[in-house]
Amino acid sequence: MAMAAESVEAFAVRVGIGQDAVDFLRALPGDVQEKVVRNFNPSGTKDGNVFGRLQAFARSLLQYSPSAAEYRQAAAVEQRQASPLAAAAPSGQFNLGSAAQYAQSLGLDEFG
Repeated sequence: MAMAAESVEAFAVRVGIGQDAVDFLRALPGDVQEKVVRNFNPSGTKDGNVFGRLQAFARSLLQYSPSAAEYRQAAAVEQRQASPLAAAAPSGQFNLGSAAQYAQSLGLDEFG
């Protein structure tokens, strides 16, 4: 169950996070999103990086979320789509091995 936008916005104001953190929070599965909003405590942030602490907290919750596999799969697809190597790879399938093979086929090595 996804949270209402007002709850996310109120949480953002309360803990002082920016739009990038709000977008991250909204992309989480509903059960994890709800736990983050209810339980996250930004006061222990030593360096002031509240967003980093929020990400770590959310990822720790994802380990135990029943919807975590679906979230990780969607994140992997999004990462592949955003990768310039994935877009250029002839097969459309991206992994480190195929990227290295593709670079080698272009005459590139680890030095460019």
